[in-house]
Amino acid sequence: RWIHKIEDWLYSIFDNVSNMGISYKDFKKKGREITTTEKQVDVTECPIQRPKNKELQVLYYSGKKKKHTIKIQIIIDTKTLEIISIAFDAGSVHDFNLFKKTTQELNELIAFLADSGYQGIVELFKNSLTPKKKSKNKPLTDQDKELNKLISSIRISVEHVNCQLKIFKILSTRYRSRIKTFYKRAILICFLYNYCL
Repeated sequence: RWIHKIEDWLYSIFDNVSNMGISYKDFKKKGREITTTEKQVDVTECPIQRPKNKELQVLYYSGKKKKHTIKIQIIIDTKTLEIISIAFDAGSVHDFNLFKKTTQELNELIAFLADSGYQGIVELFKNSLTPKKKSKNKPLTDQDKELNKLISSIRISVEHVNCQLKIFKILSTRYRSRIKTFYKRAILICFLYNYCL
């Protein structure tokens, strides 16, 4: 009950804080202005209670987690580790499909660092990097392995950001309230993370 009482108050505070550089509504819609500097993108999944509607059950079921989830995509600045954009989708949606939905209007020169689930990102953003995958006929060379290690060593920061967000039990344990309230609270948690940097 006390969460409901202070949520609106917190939203109003963050809308009035000048150093955040963005209001709650703008952050929800499009995130901050993304420049040509290096960015990192990653998706984390948060478990939710199984919906009663069968269509929603199929939509929110994640085969990777074997449960019903909501996906949260965050884009952070590599230098400042600040969250500059956040997006949501159902658990059945692929990470790369969520990325393509939310980055259609961005500059092609932006360099994204992403995991192996974002194969094909180079076609959208030419300066981006993802780890190379091996196949039966094409094993990884020593140079490929070194490149993968370098990408992982830089990308670990976005994993740390996800870890910081999941300190809040709303994102780490099964969410049993309405999905709309989940979106608002997840955005509020991202605000709190940025504010404490």
